[in-house]
Amino acid sequence: MRPGQEAQQRLLLPLRQRAVRFDRPAQQRRLQEARQRWVLLRQRVGRRRPVLKVNDAVERDRVAKIRAFRAWRENEVTQKGLIALEDVARGQDNVMPAIVHAVRQEATLGEISGTLRRMFGRHEEVLVV
Repeated sequence: MRPGQEAQQRLLLPLRQRAVRFDRPAQQRRLQEARQRWVLLRQRVGRRRPVLKVNDAVERDRVAKIRAFRAWRENEVTQKGLIALEDVARGQDNVMPAIVHAVRQEATLGEISGTLRRMFGRHEEVLVV
């Protein structure tokens, strides 16, 4: 051992001992926090969320507005935009430009979502433990 190494080892030894001594409580604390997160996650997964209830008058008003909008727009142009979206979704290209195009052709969010749902299916959340 070189002369300077012995002094360095003596300086580092207390640091290593402190690191080991203080590391155990930190690990225990992190483990306890992780356990608490798991418990909260299990409680959230097991709990049913309340169903959103929309006032009937609000629903009727929104449906009437969407029907009026669909009657006002040019449906042939909108259908072409949705068909273009479907064609892009079949391939490997980015669908975002096609979605923007469909919006500019006055397609509704429901129509765009329905087109993508037909192409890709509905997303099912998978819980990974």
